[in-house]
Amino acid sequence: MDHHEQVNRPIDIDLVAPMPQAVNNVKWLILILIFGVIGLAVWYVSGPMTAMAGWHDNFDDAINDAAQKKKPVFVLFTAGWCPPCRQLKSSTLKHAEVYPRLNGDFVCLVVDLTDRHSPNNEHAETFGVEGIPTMIVFDISGNEVDRQSGSLAPDEFLMWLDAVEAQALRGR
Repeated sequence: MDHHEQVNRPIDIDLVAPMPQAVNNVKWLILILIFGVIGLAVWYVSGPMTAMAGWHDNFDDAINDAAQKKKPVFVLFTAGWCPPCRQLKSSTLKHAEVYPRLNGDFVCLVVDLTDRHSPNNEHAETFGVEGIPTMIVFDISGNEVDRQSGSLAPDEFLMWLDAVEAQALRGR
């Protein structure tokens, strides 16, 4: 067989067949990676909610629970569209020292103001919330002890909690 016959020889289909499957696998891998990255981005932007797992979403229920447990009430006015709120939830409230302290020593309530037409906006108006995030601590009788607006670093947040918890417990 001369060189010319080798050049014109038909391509062996068995050698080419595995290639489309490999390309298909790579496409699936890329697709999975893209959705994974999108999922992580959505999770990060929306602020992980694990810091607020088990929190009340009803003011009266939180006050009743606080009276029963003899703990002050921590109320967070927040919204999904608020960057400082997301920062507070994703870093400060999940901090290794803040999370157990807040969830152990307080009855916690979240008032979500994402929907500007929800009844929660009436609560914000009732309590004079002018900006978010706003955090208010109430004693077990439902009296306001103190409030803080804006996002705080974990150490500042813990100092504030120390001061307001002492005030709230004196009011028992």
